[in-house]
Amino acid sequence: MPRNRVLRYLLEFLGVVVLLVAAAVVILVSIDLRPVIERTVSHNLDRRLTMASLKIGWRNPLSVEVGDLRLANAPWGSQPDMIHIASLTARVDLWSLLHGVMRFESLRVEKPVVLLERNSEGVGNWHFTDSKPSDSGGLALVPKNRRQFPTLIDLTLNDGALTYRATSSDLHFAFDELTLRSPGSDTPVRLTTKGAYNGVPVTLTGDTQSYDTLRNAAVPYGTVLNLTVPPGKLGFDGTMTEPLDFEGVNGALRIDASDLGAFLKIFGAEIGDGLPLALAGHLDKQGDHWRLSDAAGRLARDDVTGTLEMLEGKRGQPDDISLALDFKDLDLKALLDAGGGGSSEKPVSIRLDDKPGAIVAARIGAKQVRYGTMRVADAAIDGKVGVGEVALNSLSFTAFGGRLDAAGKARSVANGTRITANAALSGADAGQLGSAIGAAPGDIRGRFDAGVTVETQGAMLSDALAASRGDAVLAMTGGRVTRTLVEKASTDLRALFRKGEGSLPIACLLGVVILRDGVATISPLRLRTPDATLVGGGQVDLVKQRVDLTIKSQGAKSVFALGVPLHVTGSFQNLKVVPALGSSATWLDAPERDEPARHLAPAVQKLATGNPCLR
Repeated sequence: MPRNRVLRYLLEFLGVVVLLVAAAVVILVSIDLRPVIERTVSHNLDRRLTMASLKIGWRNPLSVEVGDLRLANAPWGSQPDMIHIASLTARVDLWSLLHGVMRFESLRVEKPVVLLERNSEGVGNWHFTDSKPSDSGGLALVPKNRRQFPTLIDLTLNDGALTYRATSSDLHFAFDELTLRSPGSDTPVRLTTKGAYNGVPVTLTGDTQSYDTLRNAAVPYGTVLNLTVPPGKLGFDGTMTEPLDFEGVNGALRIDASDLGAFLKIFGAEIGDGLPLALAGHLDKQGDHWRLSDAAGRLARDDVTGTLEMLEGKRGQPDDISLALDFKDLDLKALLDAGGGGSSEKPVSIRLDDKPGAIVAARIGAKQVRYGTMRVADAAIDGKVGVGEVALNSLSFTAFGGRLDAAGKARSVANGTRITANAALSGADAGQLGSAIGAAPGDIRGRFDAGVTVETQGAMLSDALAASRGDAVLAMTGGRVTRTLVEKASTDLRALFRKGEGSLPIACLLGVVILRDGVATISPLRLRTPDATLVGGGQVDLVKQRVDLTIKSQGAKSVFALGVPLHVTGSFQNLKVVPALGSSATWLDAPERDEPARHLAPAVQKLATGNPCLR
């Protein structure tokens, strides 16, 4: 009976197969696979993986339970473990193990603790040995790249913490719950998480393309992220070439913060509180280089456009930040008040940071800048805040009808900060300046030039003010001054009964100020006209905020001119002008000579020596 024999052989074969399968099941159920998996993963990643316990349920989906999982950090890392998970449970599609990409029907992770950091070359500890973005895919218990990333249908992480060891200070993200949801490998993925970033409550939501697209390294991965914190929101809509590294980022970035200072505190920055910002631009990140271009929005009350760039520093080094901002109308007082820059009675430290988290270079321009009632136009500033140093490369603007140009530098020294600065005002309108300081309109007209140099050193602003030294010169030739002003300064009796009519030509005007240890000595102060020469001198104490200035007339042609000096004295807030009867001052009686100009700084000396009023 050949057929019976064939049937018998077939049944015997099936029996053997069943026996082998049963034996395999018994072996798989009874064998301890934990050491095998630990050795395999440790070898593939060149990082030690350990598990305190492992339990596998051999069914479809495959069930896995792991306790106390640890993945070692890179050899150069600051702590032994890169990842520590208290426990995880998973249900894995059994057939996905044969297809090369794992599919988790569910994955629940309890108390994951992750440390991310970079070495001195900028390589992250999440890059494993011999792994590159172009590595092939394939089955991987721990993905090395986007092509190996599994399909996560239902992922939940509870009570976790992630630390990114940055250049200046660590960034901490603690999340109560993080979830990833997707119906399948070819459908979009939804991310939600709630927690705290550097102690600030935060909610992050995201919508991304499918896992299939994620594993296709040939195309950028579409991502929409929205970060919400109490003082504001941040949104990104674009693509990434390496989403696991947040690399190759390209897309639109939006920031809407009612309080920029509070918003930036989550990133470790301190700029004061109360400053609102709404900004949108194009974000591009390649390697360590970040660039926000075509940015436009509002800072405080003012429209702003510009570009921001950042080069991430290597481990232990500050970041390099470059700003280029343009304003049409900048309300400086509102900006400072909103940023916490208001007045304070507390002592002000001027010490510089020798270990800043970032080096900031800025170029800022404004068509008009307002500070209270003051207005300046076409303002531009170029400066840099570095390691123990602040450099004002240039500051320029149009004010009082003239152009001001300034520069300065501050650097750390043993007992505080050393500051040097200089400024020059050319072609300014004396009438506009007079109106700004409260003089009657038209008292003095014409163009003048001025220059100032100053240097100081100290740890507190009060110390630096008391140690300040410098020179200043104001010079003018031509222009006109009202007869009333000259008669009042000459204590001309006619000024008591009538208002002087017309004006007098100005032959020259010169003021020289020598600053030593916080006290500014004014000598000479001289205004020469055909009718009289007004001479003044005195001191201004910047520390005590007091004025002691005397003005008198020399060579007045009017018989009514008494020539009684006028004494200007008092605090900055309460100045008094009284006749200085029977008094004189050495700076008024000094012979005509150019002695003061001999000791002036070269930057301002030419202004004084070229003015006829010096002699």
